[in-house]
Amino acid sequence: GLALRYFFGLMSLLLVCVTALAQPTDNERDAPRLSFKHILPSQIAAIGYINSSSQDTQGFMWFGGANGLARYDGYGITIFRHDDKDPDSLSHSYVNRIMLSRDGNMWVATRNGINLFDARQHRFKSFKVSPDASTNDVTWIHEDRKGKIWLGTRGGLFNFDRQKSVAEKVEDSSIKTNDESSQVVWSVVDDQNGNLWIAYQAHGVSRYDPVTHRFEHFKRDAKLPNAHGFNDTRRLYVDNDNNVMAATYGDGLYKYDTGKREFTKINHDLSEKGATVWSVLSDRNSNLWVGDGSHVHFRPAQSNYFYRYAYSDLDSASPGNYVVNEIFEDRAGDIWMGYFPSGIDMVDRQASAFNNVSYSSNNINSIT
Repeated sequence: GLALRYFFGLMSLLLVCVTALAQPTDNERDAPRLSFKHILPSQIAAIGYINSSSQDTQGFMWFGGANGLARYDGYGITIFRHDDKDPDSLSHSYVNRIMLSRDGNMWVATRNGINLFDARQHRFKSFKVSPDASTNDVTWIHEDRKGKIWLGTRGGLFNFDRQKSVAEKVEDSSIKTNDESSQVVWSVVDDQNGNLWIAYQAHGVSRYDPVTHRFEHFKRDAKLPNAHGFNDTRRLYVDNDNNVMAATYGDGLYKYDTGKREFTKINHDLSEKGATVWSVLSDRNSNLWVGDGSHVHFRPAQSNYFYRYAYSDLDSASPGNYVVNEIFEDRAGDIWMGYFPSGIDMVDRQASAFNNVSYSSNNINSIT
């Protein structure tokens, strides 16, 4: 009996060793093995689902969630929330977006205005966008390459003047102001040509030229299949090669084709849950990471193939949850995942085997 117990013990140990690196769900033999390291799961769960990640000038990681803002120093976390009795606290505990500006300041967009963090005093200075409550729900904050700050809100697009602490609305005459849903902006980015790209809840994507103040609209005709999916674009991303990508709520992932002057599909996953894409990132080595309703997807540079990684309770090195809300690359090149309903992972490069493959970061065909 002892020998048999010893044999089974050895086999189970072997099994643990074999599964210690997350296996792609399709079990492709040549798939890069990725190891997802879960960061203080029970403590991080206190801020709810993760909407945003950032890294400050000191190297601390920050995570914005549905119930607070967490700072991670590599050992423990400190949580910041709104406190009615403290005027220097965060203006709202629901954090939509964290942004580190070029001057090293950290800005936090919440459901009630934006906040500038004072790192020395651990205090927040808050700013209202307008007297209108829906407009103070700031869904996105972005600093462009020229240092201008843009706000996406439930009441449209705004330009925020830091010197005057005033937000000015950027009017788009083609969007009717009487329909509440049509005002919602989810995401704002700028490309290398100085254009601003805006993602709407009901109008797809628009390109805005801040010099001429002209808009160009990329909205799907409502009669076309999955039009509502593309027209509700949740996240925009511009990679190092100036490719603009659009992550949609119901119609997958798109890339802007400059030749055709339209958005074309990137088929990262054909399943139903793959239709809603929450996050996308092209890392410094031109590997593409995509987060949707069920998997982390990884496409190595110079490849057209996506590998899928899914949460598994049998595999401690698999992604910490199903829905990948946020993907972030820190200054060291480490990749962080933020999940719904909770959780933060760091892709452990030491434990992962995807370093063995040499990728070229200057391959112009890396996005297809």
